[in-house]
Order: sequence, then structure tokens, then C-alpha cells
Amino acid sequence: MDEDCNCPAGEQPVLRAMTFRQPWLSFVLGNAAAFPGVGSKWIENRPRGPGRLLGTVIALHNGLGLDDLPESMHALCAPHPHIPLPDFPPGHIVGLARVVGNVGPKSTTLWGGKSRFATTDQLLREAVKSPWRSKAPGNHAWALDERLILPRPVPCSGNQIYGWAVPPDVAAQVFEQVALR
Repeated sequence: MDEDCNCPAGEQPVLRAMTFRQPWLSFVLGNAAAFPGVGSKWIENRPRGPGRLLGTVIALHNGLGLDDLPESMHALCAPHPHIPLPDFPPGHIVGLARVVGNVGPKSTTLWGGKSRFATTDQLLREAVKSPWRSKAPGNHAWALDERLILPRPVPCSGNQIYGWAVPPDVAAQVFEQVALR
């Protein structure tokens, strides 16, 4: 077995994915240098924790849906309240990120590998301060690290299930573009 992918030697690992609606994916992967607030969203809010995805690299899928930017988020975009979204094609895998932690309603977990957070206390402190963390009851704030944009988006139908399996032919196109470790 290959220890890095938990798969038989020589076989391609199963790539898991999460579907996002815009503008949230742009805030996760966008150009933070060009637009304050964009690219700074390291928290993804979901009603469940990451479970088996903790510590794994996941594909970031740009869904077909579009959410309105809540008024409370406009200050994060200042001085560009009408920021142009990165040109991510809908229905494509456009990036990757590692799930390194989770701040849930009852506990905080941190992946044991290298990440920007040294301790669960540090993760909790930063998540509590983050304007991106939802205050909704039962919310889980997934911590994303090692975020990157693929040079060439890969067409793929999405799924609303967290950690859905990317079809092998699509995963192969993603793996061709990056060296996963």
C-alpha cells in the first residue's frame, strides 16, 4: 500500500471534492494582493465536520449556483465592494486545498501534519476572530490551507455531498497539473 494515498502501490488515489457557490470560491482562491478580502477566506462553513477528509487534499469545484454577497461581507471587500470574481468556469474543478482543522460547536480538531496552525488553541483563537466563520448554531468551520488554483480548470459535474469522489478520468487531469504530497 502507498502510505500517502492509502491505495495499492501504483494506483491513483481517490480524489475527494467539495462544491462551492460563487462568490465564496473566489474568496477562498482569489487574488488577495489585488483585492483585500479576496483569497483570505480560509474557513469554509458546513453543517457537518470534515470527518475522514481531515488532513487530505480536496478538489475545489465551482458549482453552477451563485449566492448574493451578504451586506455584512461588503466591508471585507473594501475598497472594492464590486470586486470582479476570478474567471472560474462553472461546473469545473478549479483548485485544491488541504483540510487542516475543524472548529465545531462542541470541539476543535487539528490535523497532525504541517499547517499554519501550531495548536488546536491557535486554530480556535483565529477561527473565533475570523469574519468568515458563521455564527449559525451547529456550524462547523473547516480550516483550509495549501490552497492553489489549477493552471487549467477541469470540467466535472459536481455534487452537494461533502467529499464526493471525483471521477478517475477527471482526477487524472488534476493530478497531471500538480504534484500532490
